[in-house]
Parts: sequence; structure tokens; C-alpha cells
Amino acid sequence: MKNMRPYFLAFLLLSLAGCKTQEELVKDLVDLKQDHQHFQSKIANLNKVQIPADHHKLIDQQFNSKFFSPWAKNKASTPTSDMKGIISGLTKIGGYGENKQKLEKEWFKAIEDNMGLSTFPNTNKKAITVANTSLRILPTDKGVYSGFKNDSEGYAFDSLQNSAVAANTPIFVTHLSVDLSWAYVETSFANGWIPIRDIAFADKDFIDTFKDLKPFIAITKDHTPIAMTNKQFVYYGNIGMILPQIKKTDTTYSVAVVIADEDRNAVIKEGQIPIQAATQKPMPLTIKNVSDLANQMLNQPYGWGGQFGNRDCSALLKDLYAPFGIWLPRNSKSQAQSGGIYINLTALSDKEKEGMIITNGIPYLTLLWLPGHIMLYIGEEEGKAIAFHNIWGIRTTDKLTRKIIGKSVITSLEPGKDLEHADPKGGLLNRVEGMTLLTPRFQE
Repeated sequence: MKNMRPYFLAFLLLSLAGCKTQEELVKDLVDLKQDHQHFQSKIANLNKVQIPADHHKLIDQQFNSKFFSPWAKNKASTPTSDMKGIISGLTKIGGYGENKQKLEKEWFKAIEDNMGLSTFPNTNKKAITVANTSLRILPTDKGVYSGFKNDSEGYAFDSLQNSAVAANTPIFVTHLSVDLSWAYVETSFANGWIPIRDIAFADKDFIDTFKDLKPFIAITKDHTPIAMTNKQFVYYGNIGMILPQIKKTDTTYSVAVVIADEDRNAVIKEGQIPIQAATQKPMPLTIKNVSDLANQMLNQPYGWGGQFGNRDCSALLKDLYAPFGIWLPRNSKSQAQSGGIYINLTALSDKEKEGMIITNGIPYLTLLWLPGHIMLYIGEEEGKAIAFHNIWGIRTTDKLTRKIIGKSVITSLEPGKDLEHADPKGGLLNRVEGMTLLTPRFQE
């Protein structure tokens, strides 16, 4: 019997291997080239500038005005009733912590006490971020999750995560927590709580100096290390971040980076960025430039509200167009309805929608919106409209409720329709409600 043991083990291993279930693939991710250069080859006039210079200059000025808008404020725009409603609503809904245990009302009560809402708003100070940080719905780094039963909830979806905020972003502080560790701030695109360690207060002299530095430099390569001239690392620069230029050499951009002094006041230091990782804003708006930048953002992990330093669907597009001086709101619905020329598609059949998109959409300059999600139209393949987007997953009818993709990908408007448990009502195309042309078709 001893001599039979190796044969028995081999048979057992082969049997177990045969029982392993093969993971079901999303066909689009196999059949469609995950490379924007492939779609460039289908587009004429790749290097044509899509916006006349004078018009682009005005668009860029509007971008800068919105970027600096928090420094034009003098009082809070968030009503006290809204702040009380947020904590009251979250306490009532409840949720689970990172340990998968139900959060008690006492947990929310402790946070509410630290918010000090009886004195809200208790300050009005202009400030700036000194780190890549997050806007939180409540003043805590801890997450609140609706549950852990399926792939539509859990760690990817912290309900307290509002948005990521890049370093060097102007903000307006309207309230400080009781323990002084959190600041409630208004940015140019969203409001929320930021740890006090990630901000510095900006007086008039600082603001005047900072705003006078020109031009802006836009980061064009994610995870670019930025260090001061003394070789001290400050933070990583990512696509979507802009910084004022101090000077330029053949190899580097010298930019203004901000740190906090011992009194938490903002101080400008000189930082260095490799010239190949950035460009002067606005970058010429050509389809090649947009698609080249999009290629760098391909296959990046999905991040709900910018969680873990990643992007969700709307953050992907907001950051993609920032180097071109095109301002997009943070919310997907706002991006669609105020980001350009919005065309309502709700009255059309799926076939008519796709035909309208292919006929009238401008590749790399057209947004496709459905409630809760937004995509970038990049062209067509075999008569199908193709989109670039950061997507969590495809709706399914099984107990998991999602087939996770979890990254930025190139797909048709019907990804996963051939999956065994695909939700027939959960496709993208049948839920698309509108398309948005970011720029009109300018005549030659």
C-alpha cells in the first residue's frame, strides 16, 4: 500500500484541479484592445486643435476662477440644519465598521459631540491643502459600511468618503471640531471634513503671492514624486493636480509647493517636477493629447469617492480634462448636465441611442451619462459605440449582485451581457440618459 501513496496523491490533486470552477470572463475585456492608441488609429485629424486659441484662453481663465473660488468666500454656505441632518440621518441608518460589527448609536454620538454643531460655523478662514487628502462626511478616518453580504457593498464603499482633494488646493474653512483635529471646509467642487494636519491657513499676503505665480503647471503622469530643492519629499503629484510655476529649466519645472509652519500658516517652498511628467496648462486640446493621457489612466483601480487614492468614474474624467483647462464638476450628473452641450437620449430605443452617439459624438470629447455612472465615448468598433470609464462592476441577478471589474477599462456599452447571471435591466446602454459634447464642433 505504501507504494500506492504517490499515485493516490497525484490522482487527488488532479481531481481537485478538475473541480475548480473557471472564472467567467467579461468578453469586452478580452475582445477589445485595452489600448487607446488602437482607437487613435480610427480617428482622422488626431492633432487638430479642437478649440480656437482665444476661446480656449477664456475656458482656462474660467477654470482658474473656479479653482480659486474658495478664497473669494467670507461666510459658510452650508446651513447648520444640513450639518445636523447629516449626522442625524447617518445615526438613524447606522452601518458597520471595518471589523464588520454593527456600529452603535454611541459611536455616532461621540462624533456628533466632537462636531460641536451648537457653534457651527465657528470660523471663516482661507486655507490650502498641504497633502493629498480626503473630504469626509463626518470628522473621522473610520469607515461606515452598509453591510458585507455581496459585492455591491463592503470595503469598496465607505459611506463617509466624499471626495479626494489634491495638495495645493485652495479651501475655505468654516468650522473646527471640538478637539481641533478636524476642519470643515468648502472646496471649489465639494464640502466636507479634512484632518487639520493636511491644511495650512492662508493670509492675504500668501494668497496674493500664490495667485500671482504664473503659469500653472499640470501633472501629466500619475505618482510623480515632488520634492523641495533640499531633496525633502513633499507628496506625489497625480493627473488632475495643478501647481504654480516658479521657473523652468531644460529638465525640470520648479513649482510652488505649500507647507505649514509651526503655527499652521501656509508657506511657499520650491518643488521640482521632471519636465516629462508635466506641462504648462492649458495643454492643447487635441484628440491625440486626450487619448495619450487617457492611456496613462487605463487599468487603474476603482476608488469610491477617491478612496485609497484611486478614482471613481467622475473623478477619472475630472482629472483627465484638468490639464486642458477644462473644468468638470465632481458629480457625474453635474458633469453631464453642465459640462457642455447636453443631449437628452431618454426618448430613444437602445439602437437609436447607440446610432445617435456614433453619428454625433466626438471621440474623446463626449460624455455618456446614466444615473450613478459616467463614461467617455472614444469611438466605434464594428458598429458598436466604445467607452472609457472606471467601473466597479456589472449588475448581476445572483447573490453577489455584481461581476466586479474594479478598474478603468475600455468596453462597449453592453459589457458583460453574455454573463450567465447578467441582469437584463442592469446594462449600461439601456440606462444611458444623455450625451454631453464637451466642446462644440468648431468650423475650420
